[in-house]
Amino acid sequence: RDSAADDFGHGTHVAGIIGALGNNGIGIAGLNWKVNLISVKALDKNGSGYLSNVIDALDYVTSLINKGIKIRVVNLSLESYFPLKPTHDELVSFPLWRAFKNLDVLNKAVIVVAAGNYSETIGKPSSRAHGLVQSAGCYVYPPSFKGLYGMISVSALDKSGSIASFSNKGADISAPGVDIYSTWIQDKSSDTPTIRKSTGTSMAAPYISGLSALIASIMPNNTTAYQIKQILLEGANASMTASESGSPNIRAALEYIENNASKIPAKSSKWAEYDDYNSYESGSSGEFYDYGEEDSGTCNGGSFDFFTLIFLFTLVKKSST
Repeated sequence: RDSAADDFGHGTHVAGIIGALGNNGIGIAGLNWKVNLISVKALDKNGSGYLSNVIDALDYVTSLINKGIKIRVVNLSLESYFPLKPTHDELVSFPLWRAFKNLDVLNKAVIVVAAGNYSETIGKPSSRAHGLVQSAGCYVYPPSFKGLYGMISVSALDKSGSIASFSNKGADISAPGVDIYSTWIQDKSSDTPTIRKSTGTSMAAPYISGLSALIASIMPNNTTAYQIKQILLEGANASMTASESGSPNIRAALEYIENNASKIPAKSSKWAEYDDYNSYESGSSGEFYDYGEEDSGTCNGGSFDFFTLIFLFTLVKKSST
């Protein structure tokens, strides 16, 4: 709202994994050293807030792209649970899904989301009440959303390379998510960069965002979000099942680009399945009309250490390299 500066820390940690400056002997190095980052702050200094804040943030991102800002990746390391079933009729009337859909239909920015940290399965009802889940039968969102063809969900890998015990399963891909060192809010009393480690699918998602930005940086400007997603997923080097997701293999992704890039369709063959949803309309000022969402829902960060987090959206513009 008033400032996009991180006053909680988690967003800074996520951003560092994506794009912390490397080859300087300081702190850590991000996946893409020359990437441009835009921060969009959704919630407060305590890491909490309303779903309407997240909707507003997504609308803002969509408006930036519509104005010509070349945002290629959007990272969302957050999770919420609802009894809402991920079916067509339920989703098209859900304000949060509609905000995601308005971004997704532009087909310009890959949407990377954390899988969540409760050992549940994406797209299936929770088995029990725990943590954020007040009762059994809830679904984790946004990863359980359907009809978003440029979205990638990310599970966390432990140090052995297996899906971490806390991580939700059934994601599109997986990445390291245990004891990950990255940047934190700078201690004003010190000149030494603040580096901390954290654990969760929140840390896994920005690895995929950084790799997506890297792929985007070597592709033509008209490469779609769906095409970048397919390149990344084809570079996954493990089977994708409910208990195991492929982990990224950038060499395989680059080989896939060389051999198949011209063959990847610009959008999914299932693209029209949700064409009947009532998309936003813009007024004369170019602002999005309010969906009329209630402020009763809350959204929380995907950090394993602090389940009350939500922080900064991290938006990745195309690298200049």
